[in-house]
Formats: sequence, C-alpha cells, structure tokens
Amino acid sequence: MRQIKIKNKFNLIFIFFSFTFSEIKFGEWEHITSYITPNDILINDNNVIFATTMGGLLSINIDNESFTKYGKDFLEYLDLNQIIKDEYNNFIVGSNSPDGSIQVFNNLNSLTTYLNDFNNIDKILFFEYNTSHLFAIYQTNMNYGILIFEYENEIPIYKDYYDNFPINISQITDLDIFGNNIIITSPEGILKGNYKDDNLKFSNNWNLIDSPALSFNYYQDLETIIIGGYNNLWMYDTENWVDLDLDYDQSLSDNFQVIDIISNEYGILVLTKKQFFLLGDDNINFTIPVNSEFTCIDSRNNYIALGLKNNGIILYDLINNDYTNFIPNTPIHNQYDALTLLDDGSLVGVVNRIEQRLYSPTDNIAGITMFQNGVYRNFISSKTMTYYEYPINNDDFSSYEVDYIAGEKNSWSIKQNSLNTVIFSNSGINSDIENDKGGLVELDFSTASVELYDTTNSIIDGLNGIYSSTYTYGYLTINQMYMDSDNNVWIVNPYSEKNHTLAAIDIYDSDEWLHIMSPNDKSYLPQDLTIDLFGLAWFGFQYASNLDATEVYSEGGIKVLDTKNTLSNTYDDVWLEVVNPELLPNGKNTSIWSITSDSYNRIWVLSSQGIQGYIYNRNGNNIYLIPLYQQNDGDLINYLSFLSIEKGDRILNDGKDNIWLATQNSGVFVILNNLTPLDEHIEFSVEKSKILSNKIFDIVFNKNNGKVYIATEKGISITRLPIDTVKKNEKNNIRISPNPFYVPGYQAQIYNLYPGSTVKILKLNGDLVVELNSDFFGNEDTMVLWDGKNKQGNFVGSGIYLVSAYHINGGSSVSKIAVINK
Repeated sequence: MRQIKIKNKFNLIFIFFSFTFSEIKFGEWEHITSYITPNDILINDNNVIFATTMGGLLSINIDNESFTKYGKDFLEYLDLNQIIKDEYNNFIVGSNSPDGSIQVFNNLNSLTTYLNDFNNIDKILFFEYNTSHLFAIYQTNMNYGILIFEYENEIPIYKDYYDNFPINISQITDLDIFGNNIIITSPEGILKGNYKDDNLKFSNNWNLIDSPALSFNYYQDLETIIIGGYNNLWMYDTENWVDLDLDYDQSLSDNFQVIDIISNEYGILVLTKKQFFLLGDDNINFTIPVNSEFTCIDSRNNYIALGLKNNGIILYDLINNDYTNFIPNTPIHNQYDALTLLDDGSLVGVVNRIEQRLYSPTDNIAGITMFQNGVYRNFISSKTMTYYEYPINNDDFSSYEVDYIAGEKNSWSIKQNSLNTVIFSNSGINSDIENDKGGLVELDFSTASVELYDTTNSIIDGLNGIYSSTYTYGYLTINQMYMDSDNNVWIVNPYSEKNHTLAAIDIYDSDEWLHIMSPNDKSYLPQDLTIDLFGLAWFGFQYASNLDATEVYSEGGIKVLDTKNTLSNTYDDVWLEVVNPELLPNGKNTSIWSITSDSYNRIWVLSSQGIQGYIYNRNGNNIYLIPLYQQNDGDLINYLSFLSIEKGDRILNDGKDNIWLATQNSGVFVILNNLTPLDEHIEFSVEKSKILSNKIFDIVFNKNNGKVYIATEKGISITRLPIDTVKKNEKNNIRISPNPFYVPGYQAQIYNLYPGSTVKILKLNGDLVVELNSDFFGNEDTMVLWDGKNKQGNFVGSGIYLVSAYHINGGSSVSKIAVINK
C-alpha cells in the first residue's frame, strides 16, 4: 500500500504584499503571470478573492472596485486550485506546483500551517469541511484520493487518506460532506462512505449511489438531493430521480455541463458553463453576457460571484438583479511561445495555445502582449475572439482585436522589424490571406493593424506535393527567425516545395523581400540559422523521410551559405560544402534542432545527442569542421548529452558567450564561457531554482540591464546576469538573495561584488566553510552562487554564517546569511 507522508510547519510568518500589477519578486527572480481566469472564487466581507493558475490570489473590493494582488516570498509557486474559508477564519488554499500543497492562513496575514510533504501527490484539487474535519481531494498522475484532516486548536492536522474505491475512477469532480458521510462524484458513479463508523480504507465500506446519468456534481441538504451532469439535472424525490427542466438556452452551447451546485438563503444555485440558475421562491436564470464560460461560483448574502474564463469575474446582485464585470490588468495567458525585446526595452511575447477540452469547444488563445513596467497591452487574434470574447479597451484591461487567424502550431519566433512593428511566425495554416490566414504576421502597435504574408508573390512557401502527393494546398510552417547586424529578419521556411527557398529575408525598414534558394532537393526542413563573424550563414536541418518513408526528404546536418556580404545580389551567393559532416554529433544525417555562434567565431549546434561546438577552416568553397571536444578515438564529448533533447529546444548566446539551452522538459542549462563538457554547468529548474516551470519555450537577454526573460508554460520567469558596475566592496552594497536561504535545493546569489572578488563563507568563529569561485565572467564577475555546501561537499546546518568578499583593488566587506536546513 502506498504511504503518504505529511510534515507540518507552524508559525511561519507570511505577509501578503499588494502590487499595482507589476511583476512579483521572489528574491532576485521575478515572474510575470496571467490572472484573468479564476479557478475558484470566495466572497469575504466586502472583498471577492479568487485563485488562479500561477497568478496567485487577487482581491477585488466591492465598495471601491479596486484590485489588490497578493504575492509571497515564502512560497515559490502560485499554482492555485481552490480557496475556502472555514468557521475559524482560516483561509485554506490548495495548489499544484511543484507538488500538491495545502496552505492555511489566519485572516490572510500569517501562515499558520503549510503542508507540502505529500509523497507522490501532484495536485490538491478541492476541499470540504465541517466543524471537526477538513477533507481534500488529491490527484497523482491519473489516480485520485481523499486526505483527511482533524481540527485541533482550530487548525486542521493531517490524519489519514483514502484511495481504495470499489470502482475504477477516472476523475473525481466533486466532494461533499453530509453528516458523517463523504460523498465523491465521478463519471463512473457516486460513492458514499461513513468516515466515523467505517474504515474507508477498505473498498467494501464504500456504497455506490444509484444515479440515473453521468454525473459531475452532487448536492444534499436536509430535504433535497440533486445531481448534475452533462445535459442533465436530477432531483431525488424519496423514491425516484426526477429530471429537472431548467429551460436552458440550447443556442448558447451544445451542452450545459454542470460546474457546481451550492445554496444560499435565496435557494439552490446551479452553475453551468453558460448560465446560472437560482431555484427558490423567485427563480432566476442568468446567461453569461460575454462569449466565454463560467468557471466557478460563490455566494454571500445578496451577492453571487462568478468566475469567467478570460474575463475576470462577474458580481451579481440578487436584490437589484444587476451585475458588474471586474477585469484586471493582466497578460492574456501564461504560456508565451516566443519573446523579443523592443528598442525601448519593452518585452513582447506571442502566444498560440490550442487546448482540447472535454465537452467544450476547442480553445485557441492567440495574440501578442507588450509588457511595459507592469502594464500590459494585449493584441488578440480575431479567431480567439470567436471562442472567448476578451474585453476590448476596458479601463483596466488594455486590449485590441487584430485581424489574423492563428495557426495550429506554436509560434516559434518573434522579432522587431521596424520602429513600431514586430513580425512573428504563425505556423500550421493554409495559405489564404483573403480570409486572414498567413504564415507570417506583421503587427503595428501604433494602429493595432496587421499585414499578413503567405504564398502571395512567393514571399513564403509551403507544401506542394513533394512531402506527400496529397498535400498540395500551400500549408505553411515557419520555424525560427534571425536578425542580422543590419536588422534584417531572416525567416526559416520549411516545406518550401514550390519555389524551394529555405529562407525569406525581410529587409529592415523596407517593403523589399529577398530569398535564399536551397542548395539541393534534399534540404526541405531548415530549423534554425546563425550568421558568423565572417558573414557566413549557417543553417541547421532536420533529417526526415517523406510521408510514405520511401525516400529521404531532408538530409539533415549543416549547410553554409556565403552571401558575399551582398544580400541584394543573390546571384553571387555560394553554398559551401562541409567536407567532414561525419563529425556532427550523429554524423551526416544528424537532425540539428538549433544553432548559434559566438564572438570567437565558434559554431554551436544542438542535436538529440546534446550540444557540440566547432571551429572551422575554410579552403575555397570547402568547410572543415573541428570539434571543440572529442576523445582520442575521435568520439565526440557532447555537452549535456544526458538530457532528452527534442525539436523546439533551443541554444542561445547571451552576448557574453555563455551558451544557454532552453528545453521543453528539463528547464534551462547554462554552459559558461570556456568550460569543457566535463565542467559543472548552471541549471535553472524547479528542483534547483525559483523558475516557474521546466517547460521552456524561449529566452531573451536584455544586454543593458542584465535581465534574462524565460518563457515557461506557467509564466515568464526573470533572472539577471551579473553585469553591474561595482566600484568597491562595501557592506551596504553587497546583496544576498534569498536570505534566509533554504537548503537543500536552491542556490543563494551573492552579488553586487567588485568584479573578480574572492568570496568566502565563514562560521561566526571565523572557521572557513567554503571558498566560492566566479560563476559567469571570471575576473569580470560581480556575482557568485552558493549551493549551501561546505568544502567537503556536505550541506551546512541551520544557522547564521558570514559572507566575506575581498579584492586587492576593490577592498573587503563582511555580510551575513541565514541558512535553514530543511
């Protein structure tokens, strides 16, 4: 039997900070997240509080209609599912990341209990409670169970768990407590068990309640039992189930899947995706006023709070039969496919998320967000607006509808291509500009207008019967884009089957387009490119056969183009031959997923075998590759070869010749300048840092202030490069974050040092714990990292330690760091 271990942590001071919608800071990590969709909602006095996915908690004051966002330093993640308030004034929050956790707050100002040491639990989904017990539904992979907590001194303390049910359960959709009975609802049936009199660890002590149809929600009071499902609402009349006719509007949706059933002093409230119904003396039927879906409901006195997907909340007044829609200033989504920085330092991200959900229309949330000092401007695809009606030019939510149809694949890349415009890839779409479909979209921020590019005038190209004889309709796929030193944008164009141009070039501040012809008929899948110091364009290709697997469609590897530094004259372009392609990580037919170069004119390639760097010799039109690291027998020693690297992973140069790897399953890895594959690299993962997720889409670097923006599946995480100018080691200058510092698992940043300083960690009596080496830029480094280990490689114990920084020219300083060994 699986064991679940719980550990309590008491009396940890926890303060919520109020933000005017700027980024949330966790030590020296910052995070930008979306909080437009409530997962759960709670009316508390004159405030409505809702929990979001990675956006944390947001409070709306009913009286003055002001927003307050709650962030925290104690917890790194804000992936919240439900918030409830018990009769002891405890606010109880269930969350997902990095593992399922329960947080109990007293009056939303101090953490009284934090439970996160659940063994093998991914999510805490929702709660129910009575005066003596708290019950929580948890999920682990596709398995579900119940955690039981007993109140002691008005605080819930873990007691037991139940996961042995008499039927196979694919999902638990509702949890109810009535008397001594726990009732759980699943698509496979409704189960009831007496938690006081029976041992519910035994499956035969659970009873299957007879139900007339597939059920999602259960409601019971002293007089009534109601179940809700998919197109059904049933009431039990002591002997039979009676179908309740809610007179729902079938034109709104193909279904009215029941989301929740609750009660208040006015009657019973039934929430569906498109409507809520009050069943009482005065029946009310309220239809969602925007093209969206309800997500959650709560009621207090005469107010009903309703969460809306992508539209904040609605507060409905039962007395006046009127409502107010509250929408915060927020990005439209957490997952941005690609990022870029504008000339003025503003961050811009493009998103295209396609989500298939049971009993719901396909979500296609696509658009561009400009992030400017905590204010967000959203430019939302017209296709998205057909599914979800985002507010346009709301007082708090600044947004515009733009006329383009998003494709069915991620947008790989976005670049600024003139003063007020960006261009981004819109992959996975048929060529059809007349119907707002294009493989490239150019957005003008000043007018919120777009220009689309497809096969018209052969600007970009797509499928035309070579990959498959049945694919002849100009289906477009665009991979990475590259900006050269003249601000021209190179667009990598796979499946260019009609014109066989593997790249289109958008000439800066001009309407002119140029094209790069492929070197042969086996070069159809370029993935990425870089241009080296001598102006040579290096393309990385995927290896693949055609759809029937009868012949090679793209031979993979690297191909090098010499444009003679004259883009306008493509007739003098020369394709150079790599004469020793067997020295690529998997030989000639290696799939190269990403490629970059550095100021030493080294070429770095990413394949499924890891990262390898090359220098090269050119002799006429021949290129001879020289791997940076290989064994005496000729075998390559690849960086990070132990990782599972796939298409879409990227390598990037931060401008200081550190090579960054963005992976879609393992986080971010940094190979410092001049390291060997055997040297220790830096890892930013949820296990070893405060990054939001291990699924990474893109990274951009602000070379002016050192900020690194990392697009993850749960938001944008921001860290920094140590590039500050520090004139002297002084106590008030040196910064340490986080402080206190929890070990094991994280790294403390000691920064704002005089470049190249020696840093030592000492005990209070002066004994040396460890001497720290520069991590990034050697003698130019203004920051070091400490993982909490001593010079023997063991984690130090809890306590106060001295941090000594010394440089012969920069002087010395001593600071303190508090360590908490968990």
